[in-house]
Amino acid sequence: MQTKHFFTILFGIATVLCLVSSASAQSKRPFQGNWNFAEYATDKSELPPAYQNMDLKEIPRYAVDLTIKQRGNKITGSFGIIARYLARVDEGVFSGTIKGSSVTFKVRSNFGGAATVQLTVRGSKLIWKRLKSKGDMYFPDDIELRKLKPGEKPPYVADAEDP
Repeated sequence: MQTKHFFTILFGIATVLCLVSSASAQSKRPFQGNWNFAEYATDKSELPPAYQNMDLKEIPRYAVDLTIKQRGNKITGSFGIIARYLARVDEGVFSGTIKGSSVTFKVRSNFGGAATVQLTVRGSKLIWKRLKSKGDMYFPDDIELRKLKPGEKPPYVADAEDP
């Protein structure tokens, strides 16, 4: 019985060390991950006619998705923006250098505009602030993105179908 008890304690210690190590690694890369902001209609009557038979969470009024990789104080990432109930879709890439808990970078829109954006980590949230912009674009002014859990997708992202 003592051997079994010893292995239970050893397993418990190993589990705690793994969790601490994982949390420590994540705290060293607070920007890394998939982030999402979405707002939806509150009633189906707000949806464009072609979407009124769909669930409200399938058609966002406006959404921003970010995928960020962090290496030291450098980030690289990609963005996807859905505006006007899927009538405007934009995507692109960005990179920047972290200073403190923020990073500032420029993004270009496929609609011809551009913006300077600041991202700031506050706990489990990522704050997006558009500092300046010009031209046609759909980058938000100020939003708060939430970090998606591993394997989690926003409700408007369809599952891939097998061919």
